[in-house]
Amino acid sequence: RYHVQCVFINDTGGALIKESGFTREDVERIIAAKKAGRSVIELESAIAGSRVVLGRDAGNDAFVEYDADVLMPAAIENIIHEGNADLVKATLIVSEANGGVTKGASAMLHRRGRIELTGPYASAGGVTVSYWEGWLNHPATARKSEDDIRADVEGRFKSNGQAIMDLSEAEDVPADQA
Repeated sequence: RYHVQCVFINDTGGALIKESGFTREDVERIIAAKKAGRSVIELESAIAGSRVVLGRDAGNDAFVEYDADVLMPAAIENIIHEGNADLVKATLIVSEANGGVTKGASAMLHRRGRIELTGPYASAGGVTVSYWEGWLNHPATARKSEDDIRADVEGRFKSNGQAIMDLSEAEDVPADQA
């Protein structure tokens, strides 16, 4: 729907990068390899057009500095910190990791005009949909169509997201503190 592509995946062995974006088949290979205890760097020859950055630290540095619209730290704590926050090129950071961005780095990103969405907001979609599925679609209540649920979720996200950004701007604080 939004034409988003994943182009960078890293783990403790390093990073696997595919500028044209990983295909569904690529992602299935990566998931299978990870389930088998393998590193993403072992997949370079199996995924056409990919390249590898070796080593955890080098992979993490390459991730933080990658020139993308959206950066999504999703597993490694403190991957964006005061020592590398000035190197972040992305304008939107969607932090799915528990503590993927340190508090000091968050303030630095805010001063540079970067927008950071932290876990509670970034992960709220699943919680919201679960609410609809479990409570509002209970047999004793009126059924909601998928379109109605989607409209409600999008409306809530837009209004709450705008409220967060307005408060962030008014108080001159990062969005995760608003």
